[in-house]
Amino acid sequence: MPDDTESEQSDGISLRERKKRATRRSIARAALELIADRGYEATTVDMIAERAGVSTPTFFRYFSSKDEVLRPGAARNHAMVRQSILSEPKEQEPFWVAWRAVRTAILDDFDAETAILRQKAVRSHPTVSGTEMRTRSAWEHVIADALDEWKGASTVRGDSRLTARIVMTLVVHSTARWMEGGAKTDYEMALDDTFQEFLRQYPGSTSKRPPGAQAQARRPRGVDATGRTRGRR
Repeated sequence: MPDDTESEQSDGISLRERKKRATRRSIARAALELIADRGYEATTVDMIAERAGVSTPTFFRYFSSKDEVLRPGAARNHAMVRQSILSEPKEQEPFWVAWRAVRTAILDDFDAETAILRQKAVRSHPTVSGTEMRTRSAWEHVIADALDEWKGASTVRGDSRLTARIVMTLVVHSTARWMEGGAKTDYEMALDDTFQEFLRQYPGSTSKRPPGAQAQARRPRGVDATGRTRGRR
């Protein structure tokens, strides 16, 4: 069985970062559990910290506010999406570029338990639902702005906004179907299944496919150059 050092080398995540992510998840879960039980307004930061087993100052080292707990990792994920989009070759199809970037960022620190609690809170409380809409809008702006920057002077801003909205609609649809199925399948599979369904129903929606081996490294895991799903892990 590999030791901690080997694990860190294999996935590029240090032991310190693992601990930080575990603490962040613990706080987010505690917050979502309390919000589901008591409602958003009745849940305080002190209550969240007590439930998570941390001090209030520790809470504020991970989250700037109670509202931010509803969208944990947003700043890091947005930065990751932007960096991923800007690193893509210019000849790539914008839709593929955006989908790969968002998919990678979501799966990088995905936690099923936290996701389930968050979806339950969204469905139960109007305040949380409003935060969810703002979160989606923020994602769309990050994607569109990064696409505009990536495409350079030839950009058509409306095209980037539309691409961003389509990508986020696929993510929302994936999450809804995953929850409807009892969240029993792998979330990565849910994303890939939705993507394949989209390509089947709208085969002309993406005019280009990632060319060659260079694009293979950037393509969503489990999807080949034609958009077909390979064997799942």
